[in-house]
Amino acid sequence: MSMAVEQIAEEALSLPSEARALLAHRLVESLDPAEDGYILQLWAAEALRRRDDHLQRAGLNDFERRGACPSQARRRPMRYELHPEALDDFEDAARFYAGCQVGLELRFIA
Repeated sequence: MSMAVEQIAEEALSLPSEARALLAHRLVESLDPAEDGYILQLWAAEALRRRDDHLQRAGLNDFERRGACPSQARRRPMRYELHPEALDDFEDAARFYAGCQVGLELRFIA
């Protein structure tokens, strides 16, 4: 990281939390919109990873996670894919929340 970027980061981190949230929001908004679909796919994958991690920490086995009895469940992991229209809805919702309150879309995505 260049020295100028490092200095900017240090100054930004010293700001109050509300100012940091506003800055983060403006930086995210400045990103290339062509990458939005890819970023949303990464968030969806992260959300699934977090869900699986939570279920594992909760002590649920594969059968309980799937809501199936052992005789019906298969022992391989389930695959999830977001339909392109569902991904569009997700993106629209994130934009809606971004317009309601600074940083609210980040809470929605998480």
